[in-house]
Amino acid sequence: MRWNIDRLRWYLQAGEQSDYPSVFIEKIKPFLQPDDVLLDIGSGPGLFSRELFGHVKKVYNLEPAPLPRKYLEKVTGNCEKIEILSGSWPGEFPEGIIADVTISAFSGSQVMGRKESLKKICEHTRRKVFLIAPAGPKDFGSGLERATSPLPYEETEAALKNLDLNYHLELISFDFGQPVKDMEEATSFLSQQLRISPQMARNHARQIARPDGEGLYLPNPRRSALIRIDLA
Repeated sequence: MRWNIDRLRWYLQAGEQSDYPSVFIEKIKPFLQPDDVLLDIGSGPGLFSRELFGHVKKVYNLEPAPLPRKYLEKVTGNCEKIEILSGSWPGEFPEGIIADVTISAFSGSQVMGRKESLKKICEHTRRKVFLIAPAGPKDFGSGLERATSPLPYEETEAALKNLDLNYHLELISFDFGQPVKDMEEATSFLSQQLRISPQMARNHARQIARPDGEGLYLPNPRRSALIRIDLA
């Protein structure tokens, strides 16, 4: 994702009011132990780690983009359990860190689509790896799938089979919709998200927006694969 101030704000608002990431967090929690070290690859502003750090001993967040990383640094303050690392996977990850559990959500082909990357993730993880990959469009019902959407889960699964890893795959339906304050913001959001003209975005917003308190909500039904790799 190419982060800017608006996209960061929208992403955080969606994370608070939609089904994401809570629908996946509830699937991951039972596999965590109090003494675990958790690694979140491509953590963004920490939607997963900020919910899960209370269930483990230590969390490492690896994030290459300055904007979400600085936000995460600000909101976590001096929390000793959370360490924020600057860099991309796999080339800029410190070799000495070994996690008990690793999470990577919608992190693209560099992380989840390459056999060498998946192999390295497993080398740095003792027990469980959780990967979340798309299993359908994220087009807010417009029928306009973005040309730059992340890799589908089938590519990740093919790489895992090639590595002969033991894994479990579950397809999960959820809503990752967007709260907005008014039709003007809905138009701006959909225009950026779908890369369409403001007029097209406004027309589509009028079709899908529903009242939500003092503002509006843009539903975004999604389907994604939660892939759990069992290492021990």
